[in-house]
Amino acid sequence: EKDNKHIKEDWQETFPDIMIDKISFENEKKVNDPLKCALEISIPQAVQISDGFIYMSPMLGFGLDENPLKQKKRTFPVELPVKTNEQYILNLTIPEGYEVVELPEQISTTMDTGGAKFQFRVSHKGNTIQVISKVELSKVQFTPEEYPGLKHYFDLIVEKHGEQIVLKKI
Repeated sequence: EKDNKHIKEDWQETFPDIMIDKISFENEKKVNDPLKCALEISIPQAVQISDGFIYMSPMLGFGLDENPLKQKKRTFPVELPVKTNEQYILNLTIPEGYEVVELPEQISTTMDTGGAKFQFRVSHKGNTIQVISKVELSKVQFTPEEYPGLKHYFDLIVEKHGEQIVLKKI
């Protein structure tokens, strides 16, 4: 559909607190290229305001909030359904009359045995904050010996995706 109504409805059902203002696609007819979806959204409940401070998660509910690997030890390989290469980019305009007090620290890590990379960057320039999260799993099977490293990898993602941006009224 030209107006992407069905996609908007699916998003609204999955993320009821998000209002989609604009949606666009790149490479939708090029099957060998990655499909790119760009959204302009409004999330009225995305921040907490208290005593002149604004607290918000830079992932806006799109990040990983729980490690899928629960066991302390594993005796069988971990098999994932597909390789993953996810990139999340948020460009946030700081509201007028506010300044940045705290931003999450950046991290770039690779699993010692390979197969997984994670980058999380938050930068501030002028009245804009940019958040970039890249999660890459370049293989679909991890041995029991690799399990502790893979579990730690997901722990780092959950930790970074849960950190907050803090703004203060000036």
